[in-house]
Amino acid sequence: MLPISTLYELIQSLTKTEKRYFKLETDQWGGSKSYRQLYDLLNGFSSLGEKEQDLLKHRFSFHQLEIARKHLSKVLLRTLDRYQRGKDYETALWEKYTAARILLRKGFSEAALKLVRQGKQAAQNNKQTHFFALLSELELEIGVDQKFSDWTEEELIQVHTEIQQNEIQEEAQRKHASLYEIVLCRYWKNGVVRSQRQKAQLNDIMLEEHQIVMNHRQDTFTTQQLHLHFQSIYFRMTSDWENCLRSFHALDELFQNNPAEWMAKPTQYIRFLQDVLETLRCFEAFEEMDYFLSRLESLQQTNPPEKARVQLMMREHQLHRALAMGNFKTNTFDIPKISLQNDRVVRQDIIQWKFTLSRFHLSNKDFPTALKLINELLQIPESVLGKINYTKIRILNMMIHQALDHRDYLVYEIRSFERKMKKAEGWHNTEKLVVDYLRQWLAFKPWQNSDELLEQLLQNPYERVMVSELGLKSWLMKNSSKQI
Repeated sequence: MLPISTLYELIQSLTKTEKRYFKLETDQWGGSKSYRQLYDLLNGFSSLGEKEQDLLKHRFSFHQLEIARKHLSKVLLRTLDRYQRGKDYETALWEKYTAARILLRKGFSEAALKLVRQGKQAAQNNKQTHFFALLSELELEIGVDQKFSDWTEEELIQVHTEIQQNEIQEEAQRKHASLYEIVLCRYWKNGVVRSQRQKAQLNDIMLEEHQIVMNHRQDTFTTQQLHLHFQSIYFRMTSDWENCLRSFHALDELFQNNPAEWMAKPTQYIRFLQDVLETLRCFEAFEEMDYFLSRLESLQQTNPPEKARVQLMMREHQLHRALAMGNFKTNTFDIPKISLQNDRVVRQDIIQWKFTLSRFHLSNKDFPTALKLINELLQIPESVLGKINYTKIRILNMMIHQALDHRDYLVYEIRSFERKMKKAEGWHNTEKLVVDYLRQWLAFKPWQNSDELLEQLLQNPYERVMVSELGLKSWLMKNSSKQI
C-alpha cells in the first residue's frame, strides 16, 4: 500500500467535497478508528518534515502505524473510487459490470442479465469496445448458467457475431493507438526530424495510419481524436506548419464539441494545448497563442496534479514568449519551487521549465543562477531528456560559460559536444553554427556573414525549433555586435 509520504500528498490533494465524502463514509463504519486518527493528523499537517514524522511515531507504535497506514490507503482509495463513479462512461460501465457479476454469483441471473444488456447498449452507444467485450462474455456466462432456457440459437449466434465485429473494431483501434503512441514517443524523444532518412522512417508510419483510417472508418470521438492528433504530430515533426495548424484547429473544434468525452480526464486536451503552444511559439506566432493560453487557463479548476501542471505550463509559455519578444523584467514571473522527484508533475514539463528559466537568468545576466539550473539538468540521464532536450541543454550550457568568459572550459566542452553529436548523428546546422561562432570567439576573431548564415538557418524548417528554444537569433545578433 501507499507509503506515508504519498498518503500525505494524496490527502492534501483532496477537494473539500472529497474530504467530506470520506468522513461521511467512514463515520458509518464501526471498529478501530486508528486509520481515522492517522488521516486527521496527515490532513492537519502543513508539511511532512522531521517534526511531523516524530509526532506520528509518538502517537503510534511502529506496528500500529503500519496497520493504520495500510488500512487508510485501502479505505481512502476505495471511497475515492465510489466518489468518482458515474462521472464518466468508463466508471459507469465498470459499475454495471461488477454489479451484474455480484448478482450472478448470488444466483440472480435475470437481474444480472438485465444489467448486462443495459451495459452493452451503453457501451455500444459510447463506442467502448473493451467494456462491450467484457459484458458480452458475462452475458454468455449467464446464458450458460441458465442453460440458455430463454435463448434461441439465433440469439446466441447474434451475440457471437457482435463479439467478432467488436474484436475487429477493437483491434483496429488498438493498432491505430499504437501508431499514434509510437509517433508521440519518437517526437518527445527526438523532436522534429532533421534529416531525409528520419523523414522517410516517419512516412512509413504515416502510410500505415492512412491504411487503418481507410479500411476501418469509424466516426467516434476516439478515432477522430487519434487521427487528427497523429496528423498534427506528424506535420509538426516534419515542420509542415500550415497543415499542422489546420489539424490543431480541427482538433480544438472536436474537443469543444464533445466535452463529455474528455472533461473527466482532461489530460489529452492539456497535452494537445501544449503541442499547439509549442508549435506557435516556434515560428513566433505569439498573437495566436493568446486564444490557446486562455483555453489552457480555463482548465485550472481540475484535480491538483493537473492544476499544478497547467499552472507550470502557463508560466513556461508566458516566460518563453516574453524572452522572445524582449519585454520581460526580472521580478515579473513567479518562480515555482518544484522538485524533479515530484511524481505529481510531468518530469518533461519540469525539465522544460528549468531550461526556459535558465535562459531567463542568462538574459538577465544572473549567470550563477542560470548555470546552477543548467547543471541540474545535465545531471539527468540523456535517455530521460531525449535527443532534442539533451542537445539544447548542452548548447545553452556553452552559451552560459561563454557569458562567464570560461575560455578553458569551452575549449574542452566544444570538443566533447562535437564528438557526441557526430557519434549520435546529431550534427546539424544549428549545432555547427553555434560551435563555429564559439570557436571564432575563442580565437578573438570577428564572426563573418552572421546575418547571411542566420537567415539560411531560419529558412530551414527543421532548425526553427532549436533556434526558437535557444533564442539564437537575438543571442547571435547581440554577441556579434560585441565581437572583438
